[in-house]
Amino acid sequence: MDKARKIIIFSLTRTGCIEYTTELLRAFQPHNPIVFVNKTVAHQYQYDVKTIKTYSGLISFLYSSAFFFFNIKKIIQGIKTEYKAVTIYLPSFHFWNYFIARQARKEGIPCFVTVHDYKTHIGERSRTVEWVQKLTMSLATNLVFLSQSETDKAVKGKFNNNKIFHLPHPNFDVESINKLPHNNKPNILFIGRLKEYKGFNLLIDSIKDLDIEKLTIAGQGKTPLKSNGKIKIINGYINDDKLEYLLDTHEILVLPYLEATQSGVLSLGFSKNMVMVVSDQPGLREQISDKSCLWIEPNSTALKNAIQKLIKNEELYINIKKNSKLEKTEFEKKWNDTFNRLIKLISSNPNIN
Repeated sequence: MDKARKIIIFSLTRTGCIEYTTELLRAFQPHNPIVFVNKTVAHQYQYDVKTIKTYSGLISFLYSSAFFFFNIKKIIQGIKTEYKAVTIYLPSFHFWNYFIARQARKEGIPCFVTVHDYKTHIGERSRTVEWVQKLTMSLATNLVFLSQSETDKAVKGKFNNNKIFHLPHPNFDVESINKLPHNNKPNILFIGRLKEYKGFNLLIDSIKDLDIEKLTIAGQGKTPLKSNGKIKIINGYINDDKLEYLLDTHEILVLPYLEATQSGVLSLGFSKNMVMVVSDQPGLREQISDKSCLWIEPNSTALKNAIQKLIKNEELYINIKKNSKLEKTEFEKKWNDTFNRLIKLISSNPNIN
């Protein structure tokens, strides 16, 4: 890579995609990027980062946005003065991405924008988010999509396919893999934000007649669900140690999503060599093969039948673990090759005249 070209990463999110960005930063580290993150979550990053204070509510959003509008000009112009060539990379959505991309365009700096979800999900629909994201995308020199299914939506929305690059969700750097043997009374795990589109409510009906040890639903969100009998609800932030513990002590990970693009939870389960039951959604289909999980239609009956199948069929459980481990090695090699092509694209992308 052209040593004079400096990669500047802005990830200002407070609540979403932090894990994704952390793994991406791990891949970027050999290229010594300058990284700006949200001040309130800076402690969650393992790398040397610079911080930007954003906002915590409507009032602070208004005055902080006005301040950032002027401040980002100084930041980008200062970086441009220091380095011969610069590329800006925005790996996660934030309202201020528009200001960053706008200033980058004014300064003639290439700007890469990652699009996780072209449209917002059930239960969190937002025309404002979609509008700001499209404005940011229109200013970008290159768009990075995690899946072909989301690319198709963008192309249908009149975005130029020639400036789109595909980089799937990376696997995670985990401390250990799940080595639990088959269990006739398994522990079932759901992890992630407790949002309607995640389909976690399907789990309650699906396990009623199943002979399981327990069902754990862990994540943050508004839900009336309470721990009861074999159902354990952990509603709150799940730190890395707690997450590792949950993944190491449950035999089956379930992703009963009503809709999905690509999933960090699936990548995490894949990295941990978990046996997974996954909703048959286009973006998820691109992440893992038929041999490494069980696909279901997103309803409680299909979910129940899949778990029951794993309970009764020890050979199936063992084969999924075996296939997943082999596929993980192949996936990571392909992902690294794709990331290196992205780096070459960044290094060959000239400044905008």
